[in-house]
Amino acid sequence: MKFHISHIKDCEREFGSDKNLTKQQQISSWAKQMVLKYVGLPLEIVYKSNGKPFFKNNNTIKLSISHTYDYVAVAISNREIGIDIEHLRQNKQEIAKRFFTNEENNFLSSVNTDSYDFYFTKLWTLKEAYSKCIGAGISGTFSQITIDVSTLSVKNDKRDIELTSIFDSETELFISTCEI
Repeated sequence: MKFHISHIKDCEREFGSDKNLTKQQQISSWAKQMVLKYVGLPLEIVYKSNGKPFFKNNNTIKLSISHTYDYVAVAISNREIGIDIEHLRQNKQEIAKRFFTNEENNFLSSVNTDSYDFYFTKLWTLKEAYSKCIGAGISGTFSQITIDVSTLSVKNDKRDIELTSIFDSETELFISTCEI
């Protein structure tokens, strides 16, 4: 697996921007250019009906794209791949109650109050990376899967799953990936 993250200002400076594109179209355009530049793959990116990107005319290399307010990330692998990037989120207990399982909410309730936002964001990005990897959205899988943050595993999926999560303290950015 390879991934690359760029700040949106760097993308604009390096690749330009098209004011006629929606934000999602611009992110997709930058992702294509990032794949070409940093990964060396001049492949066309298209999207399935569920929004999952893939390379047209190449089904052996898998792709995932993520963005947050000011960063764009791409990941490629020879396995199914999902990536999510998020800034450290503040006080999202209502979201946790809606999208996390009872076990995950119990875990969050057990962590030190000062660590809640850190573990919430880590769990969120892991769940989103997994959902992207399997081609499902947050409404379809978030409340049905349980991620064990301590072992980086999906409790209700017996496949060979590799979850990773990195926190960059300088940017306060979580980067989580999932490969199956």
